[in-house]
Amino acid sequence: MIRRFLFLVDSLELGGIQRQLLEVVRALVTRGDVVTLAAMRSENLAMRAAFCGAGSEVLLIGKHSRFDAGALGRLRRLLRREHWSLVQAMSPQMAFWCALLAPLRRPWALVGSVLNTYFFDDRLSLAAERLITNHRLDGVIVNSGRAGVLYRRHVARGLPVAVIRNGVRVTPSTARGVVRSELGVSDVDPVIVTVGRLVPVKGHDVLLDAVAEAHRRGVRPHVVLVGDGPLRMALEQQGRALGLERYVHLVGETVEPERWLAAGDLFVLPSRSEGLPNALLEAMAHGLPCIATRVGGIPEVASHEDCVLLMPAEDSHALAEALVRLCQDTDHARALGERARRVAARRFGMERMIQRTLEFYQQLIARRGCCP
Repeated sequence: MIRRFLFLVDSLELGGIQRQLLEVVRALVTRGDVVTLAAMRSENLAMRAAFCGAGSEVLLIGKHSRFDAGALGRLRRLLRREHWSLVQAMSPQMAFWCALLAPLRRPWALVGSVLNTYFFDDRLSLAAERLITNHRLDGVIVNSGRAGVLYRRHVARGLPVAVIRNGVRVTPSTARGVVRSELGVSDVDPVIVTVGRLVPVKGHDVLLDAVAEAHRRGVRPHVVLVGDGPLRMALEQQGRALGLERYVHLVGETVEPERWLAAGDLFVLPSRSEGLPNALLEAMAHGLPCIATRVGGIPEVASHEDCVLLMPAEDSHALAEALVRLCQDTDHARALGERARRVAARRFGMERMIQRTLEFYQQLIARRGCCP
């Protein structure tokens, strides 16, 4: 019997959630399943092409406001359109709407997702999950042990919760010289790379303050911000105010983050909150020495100085100390990067993530008894 999967995302953008999901979709289509991806808003043509190329149907629901009655009506019809085997909402917000709009009596499994830990700081969302959503779910996928502990503690102890850590697949790039030439950076200049949406939780402002302090101490790294978002203009202004115009490079979104990672000497993730960040795993897999904040699921990746330097969040001085240290001690930086590469290959392989995800799907489908 053909299995039909529906995945629901808030937005179709160049994010870690979408890239992990793309790998799962490819695996499902390869084994003969039928997949539909529906996005509420913000369709990205590159991601649409990637999902279509993987064999998935791609739909844009078109939500224009928080309570868009038309969009919710379209979502309700979609949930009732097919004899789905499993529907996965890729965020707590999507799971909430599915819980309200799904048929009361349904044969298919409904899976929720909590892929960051700042969800647990939002009291309204947490209350909605506890009082409404989890009573309709068949299971939840989280991508860090920390998120799993918080979900069981604050939401539902009896619901199946699968901790499935992100996977990473290395795509080698030989673009180092070309990219550095595009940036106007010599091969000996230190280059810091960070990847993520330009939003407050990602902490780019803290990174720029740390880079400015490093410059005052005589170490002059460039910093490449890969991603886009509402803070782009504010970060450009901050860079100018700090005298870093020549050293801050905002390069926008990309479907090839490995191209920018290949050009870097260090990777920094200065987030104020995280789940298990895909960007960090990709940087580790490329052998970059990494600095990250001690938040969310990041400490699960590696202990302090094992393969990632862990820093407190919002501490630009501590981050500047780490930047200066790794820029000056290249042997230590190289060793850190090699340990990171080994840990990424051993613990965060893409095939492991895919296998665990498909096994969890099978368990929930079998429990519902909607198909063999």
